[in-house]
Amino acid sequence: MRQPSRSAIVVGLLVTCIGSTATAQSVVTGAIAGTLTDPSKKAMRTVYVVARNIDTKGEATATTDDEGRFRIVGLQPGHYIVEVTAPGFTSLAVANVVVEVGRATTVDVLVDSATAPAGLAPTRMPGINTTRQDFSVNLNQTSFNELPNNGRRWSNVAILAPATALDGPFGAVSFRGVSSLLNKTTIDGGDNDQTFLATERGGTRIGYGIGVASIREVHINISNYSAEYGQAAGGVINAITKSGTNTFHGSAFF
Repeated sequence: MRQPSRSAIVVGLLVTCIGSTATAQSVVTGAIAGTLTDPSKKAMRTVYVVARNIDTKGEATATTDDEGRFRIVGLQPGHYIVEVTAPGFTSLAVANVVVEVGRATTVDVLVDSATAPAGLAPTRMPGINTTRQDFSVNLNQTSFNELPNNGRRWSNVAILAPATALDGPFGAVSFRGVSSLLNKTTIDGGDNDQTFLATERGGTRIGYGIGVASIREVHINISNYSAEYGQAAGGVINAITKSGTNTFHGSAFF
């Protein structure tokens, strides 16, 4: 049998690595996407767009294409300011753009003429998902801080998703009537299931689990989830842990 050439092997490895990177981004990060238009509603191409994380001051950039569209991927969940600067037009910033895990927040910007003062556009919250066919729910810090959680297990919040019910007396959750043994739990995109019992690692024992205080956001896939969420017939529950910011903070419980 003919052996593949060295160049073919290298190309195959590159394709595999690129595919893995794209998959990982949608599991643990979010995106900001939208279009830029001028006062006559014409698309603005080759315009520089910056997304700046309010908490960490980290930046990510993109340039609009011929149809005025841009997409900034690989963003940590959180609040961002999106800044647009184009020659001959006023600078504009969209304040408090909320980025969620596994979703792209839409920001469509109308850039005014240079005679108008630089402005601050309204806050942009996540909108309806029009790019993917999955049924999913994102729960953020507001849910964790305001809702009671007996036992401080982060996975308990899955019961807040539609089409769920408790499965047995130990806090397991059934999606769409499917056994909880067929769910999948991940933390930061990594596997969080027990090897033999097909349940969440640590179970109901708080000493073996990650406390809710360490979790920033939970992305709950109910059904029709895309290919990167495999190995499940029930629901897929993905938690994203907190990362550092420029502000000292902490929490405690007793």
